[in-house]
Amino acid sequence: MGLTALSLGSNSGDRGENIRQAVKFLEEAFGKVNKSTVYETTPFYESRKGQENFYNCCVNFRTENTPEEILEKIQAIENKMGRERPYPNAPRIIDIDIIFIGDEMIAQENLTVPHPAMQERLFVLVPLVEIMGSFEHPAIGLSVDDLFYECPDDGILVEIENFWET
Repeated sequence: MGLTALSLGSNSGDRGENIRQAVKFLEEAFGKVNKSTVYETTPFYESRKGQENFYNCCVNFRTENTPEEILEKIQAIENKMGRERPYPNAPRIIDIDIIFIGDEMIAQENLTVPHPAMQERLFVLVPLVEIMGSFEHPAIGLSVDDLFYECPDDGILVEIENFWET
């Protein structure tokens, strides 16, 4: 497998602690991860208006796990942290999305890689540029940097300074 990139988000409970805990669990599952800056972001979907802002970041790592094993481990982390899915776009303690698994292109009922909407979301692209800006999207053929410049999203992102130092 190649370089795996994930997007993490939290808008319920102690958002900062949720992100830190998820990264800890990811490192237990996959080894050392490379982390982006954490950003506070406004909710993306109209159905989330009125919800707490998100904390978002991206991580990447190399693994020999299959895509199915990666998904299984991520879902186990979300479940361990108490993620509930009462309705679409509900507030979440933690949301971990697979963005890339190397240059894999997967279209299954429960797994689509690359993430089908990542190029439309600044809350994914801004932190992803930091840790793998030159990486080329295998389906679109543009780098993460180029996708950022073409992104139609006008969401607000505010850097959480010194997040990983606390």
